[in-house]
Amino acid sequence: MGVDIVAIGLKHTLPINDPVSIAERLSPLFNTPIMIGYYNEWKYDAETELISRPDDYKWETLSILNHDRESEPAKLIIKNKSAEDIYLALNKKITIDNFNNASEYEWFMEDLSKPYSLYELESADERQGIRIFKDIFEFDINSYLRWFPFTDLFKDCSPENIQLVKQIRDCIHWQCELVGCKQIYMFPDQDYGESLYNEINRTSQEWLKLMNNIVEEKLKEYDDNLSKGVFNINDYLNHQKILPQTAGVFCFFDEFPGK
Repeated sequence: MGVDIVAIGLKHTLPINDPVSIAERLSPLFNTPIMIGYYNEWKYDAETELISRPDDYKWETLSILNHDRESEPAKLIIKNKSAEDIYLALNKKITIDNFNNASEYEWFMEDLSKPYSLYELESADERQGIRIFKDIFEFDINSYLRWFPFTDLFKDCSPENIQLVKQIRDCIHWQCELVGCKQIYMFPDQDYGESLYNEINRTSQEWLKLMNNIVEEKLKEYDDNLSKGVFNINDYLNHQKILPQTAGVFCFFDEFPGK
């Protein structure tokens, strides 16, 4: 199993309480209609007063954007909508007695108050997808490259390598313009990167502090004075700085100067 690239932007400006406005802002990414809705991940039985998981998660459409586009619609998924609807229907009075066991109660309350992501937007074929968090945006990089081949690009300033880096950078920059991010970070989805990925529902400031601490610890494992904790993509593209052939790099950074 390969190691994939995670690309995130800090401090997006999307209106997180307005899914229709979010879909409108992101609609240029998808040349399709966008269905705004949610999956019924929880159900309430009025007779037993129990809340539980349904056998299947039925999709509920709340509205559709761009009806005139003739293709299979993308979905903007509101992640905590199912739990929130039940919570409000019961006048915000939910206790552990409404569940078959304590674990389900904990899962429900986490879905309600601390969902991992607030929204997910995915194409009909599920090949294109992004995640929206309270403060952080996860990009779709639209590239076949995985983490280690991607890092190897920065060890050589060949025209082919520069072109590949520019393609990925331009794809991310376009999304940044749509969502208001000024800084992006890229890291692997495994090993230390898994710890970074699991925490992108934090604020940007909290995530940056975590990232710096993790990268600092990783650098201690490399006694070569070559490896880089965070490598600036702009230094490669505009100043021809490269990574030494034997160096490791744990995170890439970009602010798109000159864009």
